[in-house]
Amino acid sequence: MRIADCGLGSAALTAETSVAVPTYPLIPTYPTYPRLGMKGSFDAIPDRIEDADVTLSIAWVLPGPLKRAVAKGGGRLVRRRVEPAPKRPNPLEARRILPGGLLDPQPGRYAAGEAMRVSGARLDYDAARPDEGLFLVAADESETRVEQVFTNEPAQLTLLMPTGASGPYVVLIRRRHPRGHGPLLEGKLSEPIVPA
Repeated sequence: MRIADCGLGSAALTAETSVAVPTYPLIPTYPTYPRLGMKGSFDAIPDRIEDADVTLSIAWVLPGPLKRAVAKGGGRLVRRRVEPAPKRPNPLEARRILPGGLLDPQPGRYAAGEAMRVSGARLDYDAARPDEGLFLVAADESETRVEQVFTNEPAQLTLLMPTGASGPYVVLIRRRHPRGHGPLLEGKLSEPIVPA
């Protein structure tokens, strides 16, 4: 089970907590390698780190001879902390739900008053907060919050499109991370949805 790639090519954290990482020759004689760490409050390895209270850290391990060679050459190694990217909602596609529960084969179409499914990552939100939710943004930049959401889960939202919906809309999702007290983050579909 692959949890994260972290932009290190073949670096991956697996369910067995084994780590397969490449070596990167900073100076050909002194190979360096990343050390991955995970900390947080959990009973077992989580399936996903996106929504869990988990911190994944990466540190480059530099061998002693490399440190000495850099110091001997008059240089110094500097360690910098890089803040992780915010965990924004990431909607990937929206599909109309056809009669019988089938999904429309063509994504990005909707029908007013009918059900629709939005799939992606980190989509769930606190429905009790009026500034969080799924919003339809019209061409004139006006926003309509969708109130009838039946499934509010991290990987999908199932909703009923408003009866007066017409024209193209940008699907925008706003949520806080960490949930309840973090900053308000937003993510939107790359393409607007249009009437079927």
